[in-house]
Amino acid sequence: AVPEPTSLMIIIYDIQGRAIKTLVNATHAAGSYSVVWDATNRFGESVPSGLYIYRMHTSTFTKLSRMTLLK
Repeated sequence: AVPEPTSLMIIIYDIQGRAIKTLVNATHAAGSYSVVWDATNRFGESVPSGLYIYRMHTSTFTKLSRMTLLK
């Protein structure tokens, strides 16, 4: 949920900290949104199962969290 208009960026990283894919990089109006990662990298290639990190960043908020991809 975005409480006010803001620039939003969501990036997926591998466990070594390398950026795998940028899911969102745009300005959004206030509201609720959802994003689905199709388990591919920025070249459209499938990534292996494992531990990944996502970073959600706005002008006033940053969140890092782990996620496990199982295929």
